[in-house]
Parts: sequence; C-alpha cells; structure tokens
Amino acid sequence: MKAKPLPTAKPPVEDAGEMTPLVPTCVVGSFKGGVIKTSLAVALAERMAIAGLTVVLFACDGQEDARNRLGLKPTDPPVVKVSRGAGTIVIAGMPTAQATQFIYREGLAKLGHVDLVVVDTPPVRHGGSLPGVLLFATTDGDDATRNLCSMLRLTPQNTDIVLVRYHIPATRPDPDGWVEEVNAIEAAVGSRDRNLMYLPPIPRADPVKKALDAGQSVWELPRRGRTLEYLTGVETMATVAWKRIHPKTDLPAKPRKAPGYIPGWDEEEG
Repeated sequence: MKAKPLPTAKPPVEDAGEMTPLVPTCVVGSFKGGVIKTSLAVALAERMAIAGLTVVLFACDGQEDARNRLGLKPTDPPVVKVSRGAGTIVIAGMPTAQATQFIYREGLAKLGHVDLVVVDTPPVRHGGSLPGVLLFATTDGDDATRNLCSMLRLTPQNTDIVLVRYHIPATRPDPDGWVEEVNAIEAAVGSRDRNLMYLPPIPRADPVKKALDAGQSVWELPRRGRTLEYLTGVETMATVAWKRIHPKTDLPAKPRKAPGYIPGWDEEEG
C-alpha cells in the first residue's frame, strides 16, 4: 500500500495586533540612518532612570553606538548596568529578533525588576512593526519621510506613534511646514484610527553630540540655546513614556540645572 501524505497543517498565526509587551516598551525607529535615533534612545533612557526607574536599553543597531554613548568600552561585558540619578540603565547589545523574544515571550526576570524597555533599532523598514509599544518615529524630511511612511504602514494598530522631526539649524523647518508634513504622513499611512502624535522639531545641538561622543550624560549640560530645545523634546518624550507606567502621576521633576546655567541666556550654539 502506498503511503498517503498528510495534509499540511499550519500553526495558528499570532494576531500581532493583540500582542503587548510584558514590560512597557518604547521603540526609537526609522527607515533611515542619521536621524538621531540612538541619541534620543540614550537620552530617553537616562531621563527615565533619573526619574527613579530601572530601564533596559536594547542596542539592536549592529554598531551598538548606544553603549559608547553611555560611556562603555568595547571590552565591557555584553550586558552592563550603569547608574543615572536614583535609577539604573541595563544596556544589552543584541539583534532585534532576540530582543523581541525578551519583550514578548521570555520576560526580563533574569535582569531583575524592570520598569521600562527602550529599543534602539537599526535603520530598517521593519523597525516600526512591533505591536503594543510606544514608537518614536524619526525623520529629517523629504526622502526620510517617504521611507518613514513605508515603515509606518507596517505598524500595528495597537502601537502609539509619536512623529519626531530632526533638523539641522541651517535648514530649520517652520512649524506650519512640519504640520503639513505630519498631515501628509497621516494621509499616507491611513492613520485615522491610530493614536498618532508629534513633537515640535528637535535641532541638532553640537554640545549634545560632543557629550554623547564622549560618553557623558546630556542631562549634565548647561540648558540653553539648541541644547535646551533638544532636551525639551526628550523631556516631552519621557512624559509620554511615563504615563504608560504611572498614568495617574506626573513625571518627577528633571534634575537640577547643570552648573553654569544662566536663566534667560540662550546664546546660539554651533
């Protein structure tokens, strides 16, 4: 008797729209490189730790720049804990697929108590496809925005999206232009039923870049000029993230002004 093949039985497909992270999770993602994803991810993780939280920062970009910008050396272990204010940041470099295993299936018990996860994604299209997260989607306009729309079409309905516009001061967009860009993104991705928000444009600030390149906290910088604009954007991001963990309380006040801060002084920075 000739054996009969069994009909193929596919396993049930998970409904990504129903999946939620085991720990509140923020993702910084874009289809394009060079739009300050890592800078924002590190500054956000620091701000949440300063507020007293234990934050896990997954550095999923192969370059792992997030580790360098927190002052770690290449010889440091793959998983390192650093202190910031009253809280801590546990930073781990790993591929996105491995990070999502922790976020959705395994949990982070091996790392102890965790309040928040921040994911620094590589510049790829699927960076915005994680369900149930708070997605900070960055762009610097033009081609990046078109690519961003391609990414956001993959974003599940249960993901909250915050659009972040990065700009070089010489090409500072006017607020009305950014609103028009946001409207175009909404129309392109069919966001009528989504929870979509946006920040005022965040500028490049040379003191921020220098601090990050040196592995120093941006929250220790004098807050003036473009540095103040940059940190104000991150503060807004942190406020939105905080509400996912403690919806009935406000984000604790940010750390005291750094030494050398002069009220009302907003000298242009390079």
